[in-house]
Amino acid sequence: ADAVQRFSVERRQLLADVAHELRTPLAVIQGNLEAMLDGVLPASPEELASLHQETRLLHRIIDDLRTVSLAEAGQLRLEKQWIDPGLVLQQVAERLRLRADDKAIRLETNFAWGLPQILADPQRLTQILTNLVDNALRYAPAGTRVELAAQPRPGSLELTVQDDGPGIPA
Repeated sequence: ADAVQRFSVERRQLLADVAHELRTPLAVIQGNLEAMLDGVLPASPEELASLHQETRLLHRIIDDLRTVSLAEAGQLRLEKQWIDPGLVLQQVAERLRLRADDKAIRLETNFAWGLPQILADPQRLTQILTNLVDNALRYAPAGTRVELAAQPRPGSLELTVQDDGPGIPA
């Protein structure tokens, strides 16, 4: 009964978080389009690019919701293959390097080349690490760092994302 209650609370919180995440880009899009229609804001390439970026954010949120629902239903397909974890860490860091630079945050990787390959879905692993680093960059203060690391453990490999942000409440 406690587990069902916790699940119900977590589900309500997730829905509230999703509604909040969807509301912000929709409000930006709606406000900018209304301003363009009223002639207050020019439909310049820069403004259209900004609106395009907001629609991409909405698309990502919707894709994330679909992934969560598939995972909960046990229907999320994993395309496992042997991959180099160091290469995945490097690719994620490079993908988000400009965002980190814009926020004056050092994005670092910390691992030894030649780590053992792991059997994983490279797309899902990249997605997980990208989400974690993206959140770290969102909340870490300027002038701090975000680190992606890999550390061999007996029988496994530990991948971490650490930052100097406020942390996640228990």
